[in-house]
Amino acid sequence: MTQFKTPFWLQVYYQLKKDNLALELNNTLLCYEIINFFLEKKIFLAKKSTEKIYLLKKISGSISKGNKGLRVAKEAILDIVNQYPDAYQELLYDGILIEEKRLSTAIPTEIVRFLDDDIYTYFIFIQITERFNYKPGKDFFEYILATFLQGTVLRYHILNWAIRFCINRNEISELKNILKLSFTNEEKNMSFDFICNVSKYELSKPNSNFNKQSIDLNFIDILAAGRTMSKLYKETIKTISDNVLNEDVQIMLLVIECNIALIDIDKSSLISTMHTLKRHYKRLSELFPINPYDIILYFHNNLLGKPHESKTLEDKIIRLCQKIDESEPLSNKLITTPEILAYRLVLLALFAQKNYAECHRFIMAILTKYPNIFTVRHSVFSPFLLLHLGHTYLKLNYYKKAKRVLEFMEKVIECDYTYYTNFISVGFSLFKASFYNYTDNYEQAVTEIETGLKMAFKNDFIIYEVSLLLLKIDVLKHCDKPEEVSNAIKELFKFISINKISMPEYANLNNFEFEQSFKILKSYK
Repeated sequence: MTQFKTPFWLQVYYQLKKDNLALELNNTLLCYEIINFFLEKKIFLAKKSTEKIYLLKKISGSISKGNKGLRVAKEAILDIVNQYPDAYQELLYDGILIEEKRLSTAIPTEIVRFLDDDIYTYFIFIQITERFNYKPGKDFFEYILATFLQGTVLRYHILNWAIRFCINRNEISELKNILKLSFTNEEKNMSFDFICNVSKYELSKPNSNFNKQSIDLNFIDILAAGRTMSKLYKETIKTISDNVLNEDVQIMLLVIECNIALIDIDKSSLISTMHTLKRHYKRLSELFPINPYDIILYFHNNLLGKPHESKTLEDKIIRLCQKIDESEPLSNKLITTPEILAYRLVLLALFAQKNYAECHRFIMAILTKYPNIFTVRHSVFSPFLLLHLGHTYLKLNYYKKAKRVLEFMEKVIECDYTYYTNFISVGFSLFKASFYNYTDNYEQAVTEIETGLKMAFKNDFIIYEVSLLLLKIDVLKHCDKPEEVSNAIKELFKFISINKISMPEYANLNNFEFEQSFKILKSYK
């Protein structure tokens, strides 16, 4: 919307909307598509396009920042302008460039600036692509990281142009560099959202290089590394799952969709997605180290309050644990997305079954196979694993070890280039609150619960809201505050009623003393 403060862009937007109705006003991508649409019509497909592009690249390279924005003295570019006077006049006529008088000097002088800083940014980006022969590899992103100042609007826009460039050319694997390099966590999260926006838009275009046929596992690697649980993320997963033709890619997306449904406590979505997933049961066993359908079925029954024969699943998990434990140590880069998705589900299932000893053994087996997994800073799997280890230590009464995990997690999150999401932040608040509850620091536990609840409510993390409210009831019971306990129970029931959900057993992360209270709450009508 900031762009429309310049009325000029409203006319361009109107023309763009006549050609494409897929972009809404709240879509971050709109700014870039408007600029691309305008420049394509006025420069790239216009007469004297070569001369105009040459002029704009030279002028953008000469521009510096003054008191009143980005500009260059006309005398500094006079030689270039005189080479192509007609092209330069057309750029002025079309409103791409503007000449103004600078009155701050002894003699009024002329300056030249772009109509909009975003057009200037675009031509800076064009020069970067030429510098690297239109190949956006690791060195391409390293150049952006080193050249543009952290936290500036310029670096933000250059990164977004780079993302759009990669997806337009279907060079998806190169986008992993944004997560792996030392861009800030905020930049990584904004880039992840922009990847979702661009990919959804490109799928809606008829002649895009990023299409139903071309989407491969590289894109799934990025989606699995994020697990942001945002509305945009869910929409992107669903859009691609409904359109992709590669069976293996669709299977991965269906597993992620099931995981989302479990976190959202969404029975209807889970049942619908499982129905589609079951058709690929054989291929699931070939792709994953353990068939995720078996684990998802366990959670499905848990969610619906149905009995489940967990012995068979437990045996499969134990065999998998032994197999992982017998593996040779591997480097972090060799871990695969099917492994990450399977290991998450296994750990969640073991925890829900209250099999904490086996949960600990499974994490230790992962550490045997990937001994440096906790040093990963470009995927949320590492913090997920750490938080799960911390909760497991609490359940096994290893409080000193749990405290070390808490302190290590704080250092990890304090590191500016660590990639973590709001979902991980709420999970960390839940872990800290649980730790304080176990160690009788109830006031601190309530503080962490309130912090977690605010963030969970803001981001619509339903499972975390239920877990935090259950924990709040448990903490307040220890504080001997019956009135506050009553209010917390009312708060929980109100939340469940508004969202029309149940209380699955996997939402209860409290200690064994709370089990009876949980059963009473769950059976309350």
